[in-house]
Amino acid sequence: MLTYIKVLPTNYQQGEPLPVVAFFPGHKGTYMKWKKIFANEQKTRRFIGIYFTTPLGGWDADMHFAEIQSIIVQESASPVRDFYAVGISNGACLSLQLLCRNLFKRVVSFAGSLFDDDMAISTEGRKIMMFNGKEDNSVPFYGGDAHGVDMKGAINTFEAFTKQEIVPSRMPGAKADLYSANTNSIVLYAFDNYGHDVYAKVANELKWNLPTMCIEFFDIPKV
Repeated sequence: MLTYIKVLPTNYQQGEPLPVVAFFPGHKGTYMKWKKIFANEQKTRRFIGIYFTTPLGGWDADMHFAEIQSIIVQESASPVRDFYAVGISNGACLSLQLLCRNLFKRVVSFAGSLFDDDMAISTEGRKIMMFNGKEDNSVPFYGGDAHGVDMKGAINTFEAFTKQEIVPSRMPGAKADLYSANTNSIVLYAFDNYGHDVYAKVANELKWNLPTMCIEFFDIPKV
């Protein structure tokens, strides 16, 4: 049984049609860290936050899909099916895989990737924003990882399905490449000197407000 905590906006009314954002930490992660990081967004925007703890052994899409889907649908308590996800590392890979299974409409991924066969989906209405370090030894940008995941491979596969060329543009101030499709259905920030700790590096060194970027990517406005 998965462990999680639900956070509701101020003056929430049962059945209120609100979007749901699920948060998936990496290996051995708990809900407490993400709940703290996104506390301000929960105060200033109206959405239901569901913060998970990573189960023993890590996330497995085949094993956990049905339970996660049941939790999110049950906790939304409304007919609205605007489900989004934020994930890091193993939790990011899970989030992206569940987007491919049509559970989430949009996903923000930190230090995660996709397996090629997971990309065989309809991309209509689905969007992905990814943050990855080129020096990541767990999810190597150019491949060679024992788990078979790499960002360049995911980009190539996505191009095949969207029939769009995804060309990087340089971001000198951040020392990063920005990959994006014409439809903005996929956005990837690839940082030169960062590794698997890309979230902490971008937040602490570049001072990017990542929680706000995530929630705004889901088109959840301030109240």
